[in-house]
Amino acid sequence: MKYTDKIMKSLRLFAIIASIALASSCQKFLDLVPPSSSTVASFYKSQADFMQAVNGTYASLRDQYGYGYYMLFTDLRSDNTTISGAGGAVESQKLEIDNFTIPANNEHLLTYWRVSYQALQKANGILSHIDGVDFDKAKKDQYIGESKVIRALTYFNLVRMFGGVPLVKVGDVSISASYNIPRSTVDEVYSFIISDLTEAIPLLPETYSADEAGRITKGAAQSLLGQVYMTVTPKKYTDAAIMFGSVISGGNYGLLSKYEDNFTGDNQGNPEAILQILFKRGGMGLGSSYPNWCAPPQSETILVRAGGAYGFNQPTQDILNAYPVGDLRKDASIGVGFTTADKIFINALYIKLYVNQDPGEGGNDSDADWSVLRYSHVLLMCAEALNESNNGPTPAAYTYINLVRARAGLIVPLSGLSQSAFRDAVYSEERLEVAFEGQRWFDLIRTGRAVAVMNSKITDNVGLISAINENQLLYPIPQAVITQSAPGVITQNPGY
Repeated sequence: MKYTDKIMKSLRLFAIIASIALASSCQKFLDLVPPSSSTVASFYKSQADFMQAVNGTYASLRDQYGYGYYMLFTDLRSDNTTISGAGGAVESQKLEIDNFTIPANNEHLLTYWRVSYQALQKANGILSHIDGVDFDKAKKDQYIGESKVIRALTYFNLVRMFGGVPLVKVGDVSISASYNIPRSTVDEVYSFIISDLTEAIPLLPETYSADEAGRITKGAAQSLLGQVYMTVTPKKYTDAAIMFGSVISGGNYGLLSKYEDNFTGDNQGNPEAILQILFKRGGMGLGSSYPNWCAPPQSETILVRAGGAYGFNQPTQDILNAYPVGDLRKDASIGVGFTTADKIFINALYIKLYVNQDPGEGGNDSDADWSVLRYSHVLLMCAEALNESNNGPTPAAYTYINLVRARAGLIVPLSGLSQSAFRDAVYSEERLEVAFEGQRWFDLIRTGRAVAVMNSKITDNVGLISAINENQLLYPIPQAVITQSAPGVITQNPGY
């Protein structure tokens, strides 16, 4: 698939705008940490101010999915990846995520919490003040919709990681002040997420012009809401199928001809990308660290051009063995080793999708983006929802799963399966299709398989050192959050 230079330049421009809006042209907005009500309110005076603030809220997603280590809290926790470069105090904190020994004082845990609440602070500031400023209604609706989706996505990640969390719904609440808001229940958090997404959908455009490609669309909000419906208890499979079906029938998305093309830095905003976290290399601090994180130790200057090769997130033999014969995603996704300058071959599994596809020119400075939701994943989730809500696979469910399988080189279509067999088939496809995109751990939890699956693989080098229990499906609330709150306001999760 070809894209014009104009579109690609626009996508790059958006990555820059979303990343540095607050770091340069929006310095006065950055100065509002922690903000006072009067100072925050005085910032919002025009449409341009809100555009600036919304771009800064997009930038906060880079923090969550970048140095907030979302990759490690989701992929590394699962049976798909493990850590091979676990030397030193900093790396040992990543090892704690991998082997389920994470304590409440793990620094990565606190960082993720803080950058998440910073994102919420920014979104809430926009939503609390936008009605008080008169400007173009279509743009106002768009900014409200974008902010609500970013807020919903942030809470969706938080509730899946920690369970019930403090619900900050209004602007002008600093991060430290949020520590004194009691935790809401899981149901209350999900109710708020669903409300935000439901309200955002009619406000968002289906597509954008080339110079705004990459922003949150109506389809992104619908897809995320569908995934939320698949996750809540009790499951809302029928509602999920309706959301996914709307995205599919809308005709704004499609599968790329090659699976691996989703992961090249010059394919930002491609038709399969429903919701991406965009990065931009160039020595400005806007690039991603994914290649350096995923490159195996000793592969410096071989698999990555500059910077370290840390081995933070390495494929397991278990995921390598999960690909069926003929699956093109296997060789596209996983490298099995590299040759040193001394012509010595080192056996080491690594994620080629990040390491080989766009290694970047410098250390921690890649165009490699993060896919929150892709069209192929929506097809699979829709197939799953249809199977569950109709007591068995429908013709549409077969169509969707077979489209994904055919792209992967599995040309024999599935047919004639029972509900249980189809369920297993779609679970397998979901694991392989979005293997290294932060979905596996949450999929295991939402389908009730996490404890059984992980405990069945204790001896398979997937990170476990002993059997886990239900308490370990949630992370501990960061100890600093509890310590800084008033006594008894924020309680710890069971088992920590």
